[in-house]
Amino acid sequence: MEIRPARAHDIPQIQEIYNHYIRHTTITFEEEALTLAQMQARVEAVTQRLPWLVGTEGDQVLGYAYANRWKERAAYRHTVEATIYLRDGCGGQGRGRALYGALLGKLEQVDGKQALIAQVDDVPPDTLREMSDWFRNAVKSGVMVLGTVSEGKPQLVVAVTDDLTKQGLHAGNLIKQIAAVVGGGGGGRPTMAQAGGRDASRLGEALAEARKLLAH
Repeated sequence: MEIRPARAHDIPQIQEIYNHYIRHTTITFEEEALTLAQMQARVEAVTQRLPWLVGTEGDQVLGYAYANRWKERAAYRHTVEATIYLRDGCGGQGRGRALYGALLGKLEQVDGKQALIAQVDDVPPDTLREMSDWFRNAVKSGVMVLGTVSEGKPQLVVAVTDDLTKQGLHAGNLIKQIAAVVGGGGGGRPTMAQAGGRDASRLGEALAEARKLLAH
C-alpha cells in the first residue's frame, strides 16, 4: 500500500469510505451522508494546516488518515485529533497501523502536540500496544488515546509520556473512566494502560469522554 498526501481526485473515494461509516455505524456521530462538495470542503480545510493522507493500491483508496485541531483556542494550539478510516473489508491487514505511523511522522514535522485521540479500524489489542509504544518513542511530551473494535468488542489504550506522569497524569486512572463508557474496565501503569468493554456502539462516546477529561 502506498501512503501519500490526499489529492483532489481522491475525494470521491474518501467520501465513499466515510459515508459507509455514517450509514452502517454510529462512530461518526453524523446521520446524513456527506455530499461530494461537503467532503471536499472538509479536506481542503484540514490540509490548509495539517496532513490528510491516503493509502492506495493502484487507483483505489483503501483508507485515509488526517489530523485536525482539537480546539481552536490558544491553550490547545498544540493539540490535534487523529482520524483513521479504512474501506469496508480492508481492516485487519496492518493498513490502519501503517496510516497511523505515517500520520504520526507527518505530525512530528508540522506540529508539536500534547494530545492524540483517534479511532482506528479493526486493529487487534497487541497492535494497539505497539502503537502506544510508537507514540511514546516519537513524542517528547504528550498523551495518546486510541480506540478500536476487535472481534465485535471495543478496545482502548492510553499512553502518557514520562514528563506528564510526573505532573500527575496517570494512564491507568484515565482509562478506567474512559472504559466505563463502553461498559468495561481496565488499568495499568502510569505510562500505558489498556481496557476492553462490551458496547462497541459507544466507542465514539468513550473517545469524546477522553477529550473532556484531558481538557480539565
